[in-house]
Amino acid sequence: MPSVFNAKVHTDLLHFDQEFELFPQAEDGSPLQFIWSDYDECCAHFREKMKSDADVAKLREQKLTEISHLKNIPVWIKKGHKLYTTHLFDIYESHLQQKTIFGYDVTAPIDISFISPSGPFKKMAISDCLNIQSYQDFVFLSLLDNKLPSREFRLRLQSRLLFETGSDFEHTLLGSLCQVTTKGLLFKVKGADFFSKIKDTTQLRLLMNTQIFESTKDDVTWTDVKNTTKSWPAHPLYTQNKNDAFLIDPKELLLAHRFDYGRTSEVYFFVTFKHLSSSHALMVKRIEKFLVEMKSCIKNTMIKKSA
Repeated sequence: MPSVFNAKVHTDLLHFDQEFELFPQAEDGSPLQFIWSDYDECCAHFREKMKSDADVAKLREQKLTEISHLKNIPVWIKKGHKLYTTHLFDIYESHLQQKTIFGYDVTAPIDISFISPSGPFKKMAISDCLNIQSYQDFVFLSLLDNKLPSREFRLRLQSRLLFETGSDFEHTLLGSLCQVTTKGLLFKVKGADFFSKIKDTTQLRLLMNTQIFESTKDDVTWTDVKNTTKSWPAHPLYTQNKNDAFLIDPKELLLAHRFDYGRTSEVYFFVTFKHLSSSHALMVKRIEKFLVEMKSCIKNTMIKKSA
């Protein structure tokens, strides 16, 4: 299958789930999660914390030592009659900085060997060489050392959603919301569904219950929010109500790629609020108001913890 991925949503899909006591990620029954690396002000907070907190500084040094060992793992890549030598550290770093490796698409199968320059070679995507934990460590260090652009505020919100495609919206498929950002929404669908029902369609409709976003309006801290969202349904945004619908022009989808597409076979795409507003401005305003409230809750939590 040819690659269709253009990483237009830079850093939206970077993995990073390292816990700190300020915003723990323990399973608590809530579909809503916040990770400190998903907000530039939180990143700045932890950079300052690293200067005075020995535990954070020690963790940074430990991660740095671990990824440095990747420089000792050679990788040989064949391109036609040419043979290129690199090491695993460079592959991680290039992927993180969204650079190609010797002109290769990182999602396309190529000949790779970890044994010797004479092989044996295995056909695999460069992205399949990456380990999720090591990738998280690269992101962790890059954020703490301010070598990676900090992201604008976003929340992780997992919810199944119903999409409809076709000239009369006769085809249905299930997808999921992944992130709610200040610019728009990030979704994922199965690769097979994307290529058969979305990629070449001229019409796309998304059904979404946005009324759930009004349930947290009186919450003050992140703890208050989590207590509220524990009572949310497992898929709080799912609906079959045709009145709760966004009409999406498929040409407006911004595709993004994850390094583990070969293992998950899931396609991610981003839709801006500006585009969604043209079909249902009220629902967009509801989501944007929720984000403003949640950002305030996060700030309140940081202030109270730092006091």
